[in-house]
Amino acid sequence: EVMCALGYQHNKGPFRRLAELVPAQVLREESRGKAGTAYALLMGVAGLLPEQAPARWDDETRMFVRGLWDAWWTRRERWDGRTLSRGDWRLAGLRPANRPERRLMAAACLFAGKRDTLDAKDLLTCGEGTYWARRLALGGKLQSQPVALIGQTRVDAIVNNVLVPMLAARGDQAAFEAGILKSLPPEEENSIVEQTARSLFGPDHSASLYRDGLRRQGLIQIFHDFCLNDRSRCAACGLPDLLEKHFQKTRVF
Repeated sequence: EVMCALGYQHNKGPFRRLAELVPAQVLREESRGKAGTAYALLMGVAGLLPEQAPARWDDETRMFVRGLWDAWWTRRERWDGRTLSRGDWRLAGLRPANRPERRLMAAACLFAGKRDTLDAKDLLTCGEGTYWARRLALGGKLQSQPVALIGQTRVDAIVNNVLVPMLAARGDQAAFEAGILKSLPPEEENSIVEQTARSLFGPDHSASLYRDGLRRQGLIQIFHDFCLNDRSRCAACGLPDLLEKHFQKTRVF
């Protein structure tokens, strides 16, 4: 699921397929905990390793890609028939920071090590000191400041939509008793949040009603449970009856 989140909107499918082809344990074993080797393996299986070096590439880029090929070449035969191709990826029209070549370096840094858990700090700091720390494209100009492989907005989405649900699925009561839900990062407002809030609270509601992360997640959940497939324009919505039943159970007489 973290891999899917790294794929963002247009490349969720290829990232999920890549995670199936190269499970985390296999990635660790093949790379022996080295992020560079893990990245070469992911790029090779993804079918994204460049076949030729364009003339515009600088020496650092040429050496970087040559090192990837050296690592992939010794493993390539074992993955014969189990790789993706460039045609499987959506590459046109992407923001440079969101390109899969960069995001795969984040995956390599996150999953090649021997750690069994991830936290928000891992997501924010992965890839520091690598080729991609100051590059937006292979052979692209060096940026004046480091560019995170995973931005804060994407980190917030992964925490809310992957890590916290995983804790719930595992029955990790300690995290929830410690108040993890109250500290959910507020994801950016989007059309789903705005539409659901308008339906529930009217067009003149105050946005302060859903500034915190938990309430925004609640609006998103209500949308998917009740609004997404409703064709009655709220007339046949089951949410009011559900709320009434809940209040009847909790009402103090």
